This record gives sequence, C-alpha cells and structure tokens, in this order.
Amino acid sequence: MTSSHHSAFRRRQVRLASLILLCPLSLKVAAAQVATQQATPESIQRYLNEAYGQVQESARALEQSTAKHCSAASGTGQAATAAQQTLQRSFESLAMNWSRVSFIRIGPYREDHVGQRIQFWPDKRGSGERQIQQALMSQPETLLQADSLQQQSVALQGLPAFEAVLEQLNRPAAMSPDAGKAAFYCNYLGSLADGMVATTAQLSEHMSEGSEALKALTFSQWMEVIRGGLQISGEMKLGAIEQSMRTQLEQLGGSTTPERLELTRKVPFSRAHLALASVGAEIHGIDTLLESAPIKGLLQDNEAGYVASIRFQLTQAEQAVKTLAGLEGRAVTAGELEEAIDTVDYASGMLAQASRDLMTQLYPALGLARGFNSMDGD
Repeated sequence: MTSSHHSAFRRRQVRLASLILLCPLSLKVAAAQVATQQATPESIQRYLNEAYGQVQESARALEQSTAKHCSAASGTGQAATAAQQTLQRSFESLAMNWSRVSFIRIGPYREDHVGQRIQFWPDKRGSGERQIQQALMSQPETLLQADSLQQQSVALQGLPAFEAVLEQLNRPAAMSPDAGKAAFYCNYLGSLADGMVATTAQLSEHMSEGSEALKALTFSQWMEVIRGGLQISGEMKLGAIEQSMRTQLEQLGGSTTPERLELTRKVPFSRAHLALASVGAEIHGIDTLLESAPIKGLLQDNEAGYVASIRFQLTQAEQAVKTLAGLEGRAVTAGELEEAIDTVDYASGMLAQASRDLMTQLYPALGLARGFNSMDGD
C-alpha cells in the first residue's frame, strides 16, 4: 500500500470512528424528536386522572354544602353558622384544586367553552364583572336552573359568579340581604354548583385516559402548556398583584397607618382573599405536570440538570408566594407592603427564569421549536 493510499485509509478510519461515536448521540436526539410528537404519555395521563378527579370531587362536595347551607340559612345559631363555614371551605377546596389545572388551556378545555364555564378568565375588559353585578341587581329567573344557566354568558357561570354571591352572603349581619335577595342568592348558588358538577364531569371525562381528545394531544403540546402556565402565573397574575400592591403603597404615602390589603379583581379569587394562595396552587400544578412528563430519558447526560433547575425555580416561586397568602383582606402597614412587593417580584423573577430556561435549554435539547402556547388567541 502506497503512503497516499495509507493516508486515505487512515482518514476513512477516523471518519468511521467518529460516526460510531456520534451514532448514540444522533439516535438519542432523533428519539427525543419522535417522542415529543407522540400522543399524551401515560405518566401525564395518570397526573390528569388524579388532578381532574380531585376537581370533580370538590365540585360535588360544593353542591352538597350549598344545599345544606341554603336549607339552614333561614335559621339562626350554630347550625346556620356551621353550614356557612362548610360552604366557604368547600368553595376554597374547589378553587385550589381548579387552580392546579386551570392553566391547562388546551384540547377539551376549549371545546364548547367548557373551561370558561368553570372560570371565565382573563376578563381583560371587566365585562364579566359587570355582567355579574347586573345579574345580582336584576335577579333574572334564567340563572336559577342549571339548564337555563348554561345558555347564558359564561361570565355568569362557574367560580367567579359563585365567589361574588358568596361575598354577599358572608357580609356582616347588619348588611345581610333581605329575604327576597337571600332566596335568589341561594337558588343561584344551587344552579351554579349543579352546573359546575356537570361541567367538571365533562372535562374530567374528556381529559381521562383513553379519551379521543387526550389521544390527540402530543407531548410537545404539553410542553407548551407548561410554558403557557408560566406566563399565566408570572406575567399575568403576579404582575397584576404587584401592580395592585404598588398602587396601594402609593396611596398610603409611606404612612404606617394600617390599611386593608385588597388585590385587584383582575386576579381570580380576590374577593375570597385566595388570589395569592391560588397562584401558589397553580405553580404547584405546573411543577407537578413537569415532573410527570417523561423528559429525563430523552436528554443527554450533560443536559440532565435542565429539568431539576427549572423545578427548583418553580419551588422557590411557590414557597415565596405561600409566605404572602395570609396578607389578603387584613390590615397591613407600608413596611409590610414593601416587603410583599419584593417577595412577589422575586417569585415573578423565578418564573421568568424558568420560562427562559425552558425555551433556551430544554426545548432545544428535546428538538422542539417555539409554537403556540395555551394563552394564544385569548
């Protein structure tokens, strides 16, 4: 063999050795790209079954406690008080369980406005708020039966309307509604609760394992749901909360005089003083969905820390928000507000960093490109 032939042979050997070394890497990248286009993974299906099952169970409990409260409302004493407290706890349970999945705005959520029938949000122009207030004044009969209620605006259905009526019922005794209004409120609550039982059952069925709607959703779409959830919790909800806090701080003018902390109604569950708690529950839901996604097996060894890093940021944000949950609806000082603003800003920063890492690190590692997200088109 001549020297030139020998050199060419050696070059072919080097290229072949390089291809052999790269082969596992190429196969793994290709496998990741294929996996992200496949239907909803079983691990995510299990999470959805559990999460929507809890929502459905909470809706049934709310229906029962609403009926008990309204039957006891005409009475006085411990029985009426206990029924009202049970109703409040049932509402809080449904609000928190719904918050853990409310960011999943994909597939069945959009069919026949099912998701918005549970919670009409975002309400960018305040139209839902105006419709609820008008309904509470005019008291139309169409709101008093679940079947006729379902034909009305989605803003008059679900959790926001229930929360508004509950606020009226929880007013001090001197401001309690008269008998006529109280009867309307109870009947309206009953139809709202009945409607949510039916709607959550429908959504739970469509998001359950084996449903055609769930089979149509791919792994890559679930990753976009996570990205959309980060936007909802951070930019939209925590952003609105921080803006509201800053406005109230300016009104205090640096005074140490206590004032009630009231968050903007642009954030769900502000009336019930659950806005911050619900954001914390939503972040927890995002983290749990990410944990359920079978991602680690699709990553290279040097990419294995991507998911852990993002989940750490989510945990930090959730813990920060939880420390503020007790501030709503009570007297606060300017100093407390300043500290709360810093905490909200920190939580927002963690979510923003998680979103950036998702886009710049995890997406490329999985062979994904940015597509739609769950808030597009709203």
